[in-house]
Amino acid sequence: MINLLYKRMSVLIADPDVDFTNHLRRIIAERTDVTVCASTTCADLVLMLTCEKKPQILIVNPDMFNAGKTAFFTKLRCSIRSNLVIVVTAACNIRERNEIQNNFENTVFMEKPLELDFMLDLVRDLAIKNTDYCIEEEKDSKYTNNLYLVKKITVLLHELGVPAHLSGYNYLRDAICMVVENPMILSNMHRRVYSIIGEKEGKKPANVEKSIRTAIEVSLLRCNPELLKEYFGYTINSEKGKPTNSEYIAMLADRYTLWLA
Repeated sequence: MINLLYKRMSVLIADPDVDFTNHLRRIIAERTDVTVCASTTCADLVLMLTCEKKPQILIVNPDMFNAGKTAFFTKLRCSIRSNLVIVVTAACNIRERNEIQNNFENTVFMEKPLELDFMLDLVRDLAIKNTDYCIEEEKDSKYTNNLYLVKKITVLLHELGVPAHLSGYNYLRDAICMVVENPMILSNMHRRVYSIIGEKEGKKPANVEKSIRTAIEVSLLRCNPELLKEYFGYTINSEKGKPTNSEYIAMLADRYTLWLA
């Protein structure tokens, strides 16, 4: 499997709700793309911890600052870089939203209750666009030594909204890279793709196929419709239906080939 070693996005959690904070920490602990650098329930510590830990993502409940909501974000803007991605988890009025976004362009407003994995996927992708996100290829990769290929396919999958924490994300990237390097394998995906990936991962080919399908289905639900139309054209119209695994993989392999043309 083409297993990339990611520089995890660091997250700082600032929320007076201990149960919420602990639950979010548990969710993040199960993921491979983000990690908690610190958390606090004390409003007085948020600015200090953010400056000290320098997270890429700040998940903050502004209600903990009482009347000083916008003042906190102004102070924060004066102390750290502007590409910090912020998730605001409490209701704000229009004036407060505008003032916060004037200080931090990359702000997401998501009131509780939150679907935490969806929220983390969203802000991770936003953070990737605004930071140096380091990826390195595992040295014993059996499928390709072309790191440029792996990086470009990774960018494509991020743009299309495929969640990185799904097993199908890795299988899908592997399959696309394999097809780029040998388009003939599209004629027998089960034997020449799913079986090979499954053997390496200790999975049945049917499980690999199903995981890839799940990743594709999530991508089709989450991605911008205009981007889907640009990438897949007629394969996603109402009469044709959704692209099959093979069509999805072939389209992205073609997209990479066009980049090189």
